[in-house]
Amino acid sequence: MPLFRRLDLSRRLITGFGLVLALLLLITLLALQRMQQMDTNLRDIVEVHNRRIGFAQAMMNAINDVSVAVQGEFDLGAGKEFDTILGVWWGTGVGGGLILDGKQWLGRGAAGEIGHVVVKRGGARCTCGRRGCMEAYAGRLAMEIKARKEVKRGAKTDLFQLMEEHGRDRLTSGIWERALEHGDDLATRLIDRAVKALGVGIASSVNLIDPEAVIIGGGLGERLGHKYVHRIAQRMHPHLFVDDRPPEMRLAALGDLGGAIGAALLVDE
Repeated sequence: MPLFRRLDLSRRLITGFGLVLALLLLITLLALQRMQQMDTNLRDIVEVHNRRIGFAQAMMNAINDVSVAVQGEFDLGAGKEFDTILGVWWGTGVGGGLILDGKQWLGRGAAGEIGHVVVKRGGARCTCGRRGCMEAYAGRLAMEIKARKEVKRGAKTDLFQLMEEHGRDRLTSGIWERALEHGDDLATRLIDRAVKALGVGIASSVNLIDPEAVIIGGGLGERLGHKYVHRIAQRMHPHLFVDDRPPEMRLAALGDLGGAIGAALLVDE
């Protein structure tokens, strides 16, 4: 039991553990049909850990990593004063999670996929294969694809120079932030495009579920901070049906630990 020895813990002090994995999935019918198999594979992982650390058994729920992060924010972070929240995680893609009347809403297993709300019919190709998704405009991966295309067409930018200087192999949230600080024109245009898409997509979702608050998290959301939460709110406002009573807009408070905290909270469920 090396883990328990390092932490000076007894098995009696631990009632369970939470495991959160970030999985890049194409949300298609085939992927949804395979969810049960994914759940089985995750159970195998848990059983191996049980044997190694001495647990006889553990409860296992296969839940989207953003959903558990939103649960963490609801219980202990930026959403703890509300009963109904919409979480929007702006990062490599755009993920989401829902808490309705104090309970996480998963639907049939795929609820909260706000990144695939269509913001422009027949619009940009999304990494999921469809067109016009919010993620096709706001996801960091899609933004990098767009930036590379613009460079091939002759656009000038420091994005890829900054990426190389900082030893990165992709345009991370930090690279986008630095490019904005440098006043990079292409980075500014693509981030503005993303914020516009987020405003449209989130407002449409708010019109449907009427949450008390929207929590913005994810790598880009947290890196760009309160200023961009405010900008998203401004872009949302013209599209809100009840525009005199918009939801509270909050920045996620738990940072990178949000997913781990949310997963740990699942132990008590």
